[in-house]
Amino acid sequence: MMTAAARGEARRAGARRQGGSLITSRAGQQPADFTDVRATNLSVVLRFVRANAPCSRADIAASTGLNKATVSSLVAELIERRLVRETGPTERRIGRPATMIVPDGAAYAAIGLEVDSDHLAVVAIDLAGVRLLSWRRAFAGRRATPARAVAAIAALARRAVAAVVDQDREVLGLTVGVAGMVDGDGTVRLSPNLGWRDVPLRDSLVRALDAPSTGTGRTPGQRTWSTSTGRPPSARASSPTAR
Repeated sequence: MMTAAARGEARRAGARRQGGSLITSRAGQQPADFTDVRATNLSVVLRFVRANAPCSRADIAASTGLNKATVSSLVAELIERRLVRETGPTERRIGRPATMIVPDGAAYAAIGLEVDSDHLAVVAIDLAGVRLLSWRRAFAGRRATPARAVAAIAALARRAVAAVVDQDREVLGLTVGVAGMVDGDGTVRLSPNLGWRDVPLRDSLVRALDAPSTGTGRTPGQRTWSTSTGRPPSARASSPTAR
């Protein structure tokens, strides 16, 4: 009978045959299961590039523990997905010049909204952290009912989505920040600034954003929205004060 230690060693050996998939980096990534090894390694490489750009494929291999062939394959996929890009060789090191890798992400955007007692603010950035837009609108938060507030938030979100899509970018998600206590389901349990208690903000926003928009007859989900979980377009209510 194989002992637990022997089974663990067998798993580690199998992972090494898969291209160095058991990754524990300084950033704290956990060892990958066989079923999601490539997705995990793509994430490891992308995080490393974002934190250490510009960097070479050799830098990535040396720091993550992945072998060079695996790194080359992963970087090629990230380039194809337009998440990273090459900037050309560098001559600031000993030996043959290395082609450097930097974040790209210009094809994608994330949108964040802030809801406060006197204003709504929205910011969109690409995956390299470049700010694409930043708007601030007056908002009578304490005098508005939750239903009217959701309508105003959804309207601003639609405008931001349209502006980003007009730049030929894909919107990956929307996060809404509310000062107060927000639970894991996106319900605002208490927001003294807005006078809200037990407002199902996330669910209300999902319904509002799924509704056909005036003048276009299309929903944000049909145009640009997606989530990493594959669920319908979602708005995540979150509390800045609780992070």
